Amino acid sequence: MKHTLAIAAAASLVLTLGCEEKKPTPSPTLPKAPSAPTVPAPTAPAGTGASLPSLPSDTTKAVTDMANDAKAKVVAGLQSSLDSVKSQLEAFVPKIQNAPMTQQPALASSLNDVQSKLAAATRQLADLKADYNASNWSKLADDAKASIASLQASVSELVAKVK
Repeated sequence: MKHTLAIAAAASLVLTLGCEEKKPTPSPTLPKAPSAPTVPAPTAPAGTGASLPSLPSDTTKAVTDMANDAKAKVVAGLQSSLDSVKSQLEAFVPKIQNAPMTQQPALASSLNDVQSKLAAATRQLADLKADYNASNWSKLADDAKASIASLQASVSELVAKVK
């Protein structure tokens, strides 16, 4: 969420700076002519599907690059979280195998649950990495974050059962 806000702020800043109107300064020696009434620029009626004027390509590329960089940082953070959970789980599996026989069925069930959540989180992260330009990228990112958070909670519960 923080990265989405940062992307929006950066895009707004770039658009504001790139679209700044430069007004000529009036010559102090010439008298001002009476100003003509200003007519607002025509706008398309709402809901007609008319588009706004396009931005210069270098501005568009800069905004896209900044957005992709921010998305890459989000993906790297999620990948780091997922890798951390994977290593924690790998270190913990031998403890499950050495647990008392009375606990083994419940632990095996919990381990299967964790492994299915791990597979889901890995798949969602792969979907997120696959297309930074997807129109639903924010939703994919939120889903991956939620999946990893659920995985982390399940691993913590599993660890607590063995202790």
